[in-house]
Amino acid sequence: MITDDELANMPPVIECAVHNAFGLLVPEMWAESPDFRVIEDGDGVNARILVRLGDPVVITDEEGPELFDILSFQAPLAFRDREDFAAAGDAYEQTVEALKWAQPQSASPKRTSVVDRISMRDGRAIEREVTPRLRAGLCLDGA
Repeated sequence: MITDDELANMPPVIECAVHNAFGLLVPEMWAESPDFRVIEDGDGVNARILVRLGDPVVITDEEGPELFDILSFQAPLAFRDREDFAAAGDAYEQTVEALKWAQPQSASPKRTSVVDRISMRDGRAIEREVTPRLRAGLCLDGA
């Protein structure tokens, strides 16, 4: 038996598979988070893009729960580290690549697993709000 807390602490990919397996998938999982906000409007190249997650990630361990709600997106300097983003076939794939660059604004050792736990709702908002800024910053829109 999986509890609601265990389900909530699973990486989104596993959570979605569990929801699908048990017929629990609800339309709200595919909607964007209404509380998601861009709080620093950079291009991800010359200036970071800072976002506040609408569904903060809470990681609990023996020291207790810790909330992570701010992510910074900054493209790497080397072109070879940008290739996968540039070569991605669509906005979804580019968002997956952009999430590899995302950094929680925390010095906590728990921060390493934050990106793996971003909600699907925030992922959709990142696809809509962050990915286009990165495309423009990396001059991938032909402009």
